[in-house]
Amino acid sequence: MRFNSFFLLLYILVLYTVPCYGGSISEINDNNQTLQNNLIFIGVSEKLSNRDDSIQAALLDAARKFSFFNSVSGIAITRDIIGNRTLDFRIETGYQLLYDEKLDKFLEQLEYNPLTDVFEINNTIFVVTRVTSNILMPLSIGFSFERERPYWIDLPPAEINGFTVGVGFSSRFNFYSDTVIKSYEDAVLAIIENIEIHVMGESINYQNNQTTLNITRSKGTLKNFYIIESWTDPVSHSVWTLAVANRSE
Repeated sequence: MRFNSFFLLLYILVLYTVPCYGGSISEINDNNQTLQNNLIFIGVSEKLSNRDDSIQAALLDAARKFSFFNSVSGIAITRDIIGNRTLDFRIETGYQLLYDEKLDKFLEQLEYNPLTDVFEINNTIFVVTRVTSNILMPLSIGFSFERERPYWIDLPPAEINGFTVGVGFSSRFNFYSDTVIKSYEDAVLAIIENIEIHVMGESINYQNNQTTLNITRSKGTLKNFYIIESWTDPVSHSVWTLAVANRSE
């Protein structure tokens, strides 16, 4: 099934005034969702002083998403440190993503029309690119700015057509494009956590003050990481990302 880029961005624009794109919610909720081999990667960039530079930055973001589709590894560590006094606790988190950063080879495979596939919304440049693949993936809906919170944020399906599901989140950054990037990176980690996670705990005594340290560690490699939908909260401007992937063997 070939996906028309004009229709995709029409969806983005219409969502400013229309509550919901008809059929999209039921399609995601249905594990027999239509598959497509015409993959869509939407690149996002802040609006730079030079429009061509903005488009190039958005294309690099699309190429990065294509690289993630090929393979992405991640490791995330959360440390919960709990003391013996009231409110004596803190949480430390960190993560790292590893992927092929030589984006030129992914960039040259992306197809787009500079006249019909480049859009500007709220000082942000969107570029719709596509790649024909022999791997069938669920339909990518794109970006939504509707007021109604999607069901998948609170009740995400475990799988879509056999792909593991993950939901990423990012609070607002100064630039919307940075919020989007952090959100889909978090979706990578969410899928890895759904696949493999290790929890370790220990108690440490510091001068008769007992401290409990809980470490949660997740690590894994994904293939076919693909963004299904990104939703922007119209009030907080935080971004939620619904994505799927397979575990790399």
